[in-house]
Amino acid sequence: ICASARADQASQGPGSAHAACHPEPPSTRSEASVRVRPGCFAVPLVPVTLAFLSGILLATRVPCPWPAVVAAGVIGACLTLFTKRSFVASLVSIVVVWTCVGALRTIHWTFESPADIARQVSAEPSPVAVHGIIVNDPAEIFSPNEPLKQVGVIAVRHVRLNGAWEPAEGLVRARLQQPRVELAHGDDVLLEGQWSPVPPPGNPGQYDWRAALARQRIRVLLAVAPSDGVVRLGHRPSWWASLVIGARHRLEARIDGAFAGLDAALIRSFILGQRALLPEELKSAFIETGTMHLVVVSGFNVALIGLMLDLALRLLGCPRGWRLAGTAAGLLGYCAITGMQPPVLRATLMAWVVLGAAWMGRLVNWPNTLAASALVILCWNPMQLFDPGFQLSFGAVLSLLLLMDPARRMIEPWTAGIAPGWLGRYLAIGLASTLAVWVGLWPMLAWYFHLISPVSLIANLILVPLVSVLVSLGTSVLAAGLLVPPLVHLAAPALEQVMDLIISVVRLLQQVPLGSWWVGHPSWTVMAGYYALLALTLLARPLRIT
Repeated sequence: ICASARADQASQGPGSAHAACHPEPPSTRSEASVRVRPGCFAVPLVPVTLAFLSGILLATRVPCPWPAVVAAGVIGACLTLFTKRSFVASLVSIVVVWTCVGALRTIHWTFESPADIARQVSAEPSPVAVHGIIVNDPAEIFSPNEPLKQVGVIAVRHVRLNGAWEPAEGLVRARLQQPRVELAHGDDVLLEGQWSPVPPPGNPGQYDWRAALARQRIRVLLAVAPSDGVVRLGHRPSWWASLVIGARHRLEARIDGAFAGLDAALIRSFILGQRALLPEELKSAFIETGTMHLVVVSGFNVALIGLMLDLALRLLGCPRGWRLAGTAAGLLGYCAITGMQPPVLRATLMAWVVLGAAWMGRLVNWPNTLAASALVILCWNPMQLFDPGFQLSFGAVLSLLLLMDPARRMIEPWTAGIAPGWLGRYLAIGLASTLAVWVGLWPMLAWYFHLISPVSLIANLILVPLVSVLVSLGTSVLAAGLLVPPLVHLAAPALEQVMDLIISVVRLLQQVPLGSWWVGHPSWTVMAGYYALLALTLLARPLRIT
């Protein structure tokens, strides 16, 4: 607090920072100066984000005409102007305003225009011709039982259903079997095939692919067989997309040139987030040991790369401001190269908030940091609120904030006597962090994945250092390999040894008896009761509940 006060007061004179850190007794100050500011002033974005979240829930559960929402927001804004002296009234009016903002953003996101292709597609697959622009980097999908497929997302401009071309809007996920034309981001294409709506889950509890694609505004699938037409009319990519996709393709070429088979698939997954090439049995091993989050790019990767960038800039002697700016720029580049995947984007936004606080000399307020990141993501795409990755990412950070210290205090007496001392401290922190996340998230993991993995407590303790070495060394080598390709081949044997060790540990822990077990879908009553009991446990000491 003193460090933050000194930074805030430095421009106000030499005595102001001392006064901020060493306030006068209340008897010598005016009545206004001794008023206690309500707690929400310390975390102003928390009520704002919660109100925005409530607006999303309201708009998705209840039909909300946008004129009524606008009117309610205007009334709330007017109340803010006339209730400045009443804290409760001001808070209520601000919550009303941001609830309306969240509802309006959701209404806008889910609005379907009359030309939307989701209104035109029939329930059964039907022939269609589509004209549009490819808006992502098409991926090649390999399957042992199916031919080579290329999958891309197309922003539709026109469709032909009954012999005539008509304007259309919307996104379609196109799957091309054995494409005769190599497609890329920014291509202006004409495709013929069979289109259909995204099917719902076939069984209770099965992954809802339709809901996942709908969160990206994709509601239609297009299947293009080898006998159908594929015409590339032109190429209109943005310079930014061309730069990023070109760098990613060069990284993929370096990986494929230095590694083969499973090793290439693992490097692509750990560093670029491309896990489509991983064998299903290996995916199952990571899932059952509770370490799948280490395989996909996520906040773990962002934290490692941020630390690496900061260390590299320190070694180069960069001033503090340039070091923070360089780290932020490097994280943006990594986020772009991995395809702006939601977990990386969430972690990058959170890192920017932390770096911004450091730039301004402020202490990091983690509730505010979480709220700011969530608010930005939900403003961009309000449907992310219902994404399991969004919920688990923020739930994991919240679990660490709330449960890490109690878990560490419980574990430290058992590890205090371990020599050397650094090993005991690592075990205490590693076990505490894993236990905190596991206690906070196991009902959600059971809800979404029907799996409980107690072995993850040990698996993460062993695998986190190994994956840290792999990601740090692999990212550094690949980045340098863009300029000096032979470096990737020189480092390949060492990286392969680390990957072999990771695979051996995962497969060994998968065989631990009762290390994981599959469970049914927990009821809302069980989940609500568990989290209510957990909240009561955390609040017992502050509320003096015995």
